[in-house]
Amino acid sequence: MKPGTSFGYFKLSDGTGWVRVQRNDGKQMLAPWPMFEGWDEALPAHIGVPDLDLGAYALRDVVSAVEYLRRQRVMEKVSGLWRDIVAAAS
Repeated sequence: MKPGTSFGYFKLSDGTGWVRVQRNDGKQMLAPWPMFEGWDEALPAHIGVPDLDLGAYALRDVVSAVEYLRRQRVMEKVSGLWRDIVAAAS
């Protein structure tokens, strides 16, 4: 995670959870939390490209990705602290 940035956790109506995080190089990523089989095919192509090595989507456009997630969410938590995200996901 790039220092000084936040995480965003989204629990979706289908039961999946996703964490948005910015890498040190500035690229926005969206990772399943917890990881599940088929995560790389779970989201529409306009969200981003699955990076199988990192286990996360490289987002095409963070604003449109977050808008999509918000339409599907049952819960959302944004924080700069990982412990807040872990607590929200449990």
